[in-house]
Amino acid sequence: MKIVHTSDWHLGARLHDRDRGAEHDAFLGWLRALLREERPDALLVSGDVFDLRQPGPAAQERYYRFLAGVAEDRSCRRVAVTAGNHDSASLLSASGRVLGLLGVTVVARAAPDAAGEAVAVCDEAGRTLGAVAAIPFMGEQELWNLARAAGRAEGDRAARAEAGFRAHAAAMRRILNASARRR
Repeated sequence: MKIVHTSDWHLGARLHDRDRGAEHDAFLGWLRALLREERPDALLVSGDVFDLRQPGPAAQERYYRFLAGVAEDRSCRRVAVTAGNHDSASLLSASGRVLGLLGVTVVARAAPDAAGEAVAVCDEAGRTLGAVAAIPFMGEQELWNLARAAGRAEGDRAARAEAGFRAHAAAMRRILNASARRR
């Protein structure tokens, strides 16, 4: 299974008063060319797609234009995008269903059972090659909620956050192990 992994695009970022749109366009053009050349099974975008939780229209347009271009090129069969600490989970989630039609899975929030976070990567014939754990950024409050859902909400802040992370990781392992047994 061939995977291209990226992160921290920070689309919409500025350097002091300088617009970095040309740099972002150059990066996305390079990445699209790399995907056409390498033909990976999957592209992973692991967080911080945008620099701000409320990115401007130009940054959003770059993101959607890039994903549409990858789908048009058919340069990889699966794209998985996870939210980072700079991203708005709501903004990324809003387009998830539509992007799914292009072969893009968006995981913006962690679920207690990790549902939707195991992204299957298939070959041309539709056979599963493997799965990717597409786990988004989880803030302290989200980790506490995961700990509470798993019945492990005791201790100080750090202990509750760790319990939430461990519960989530265990749920993800169960899903990936079940996926491997089905192959």
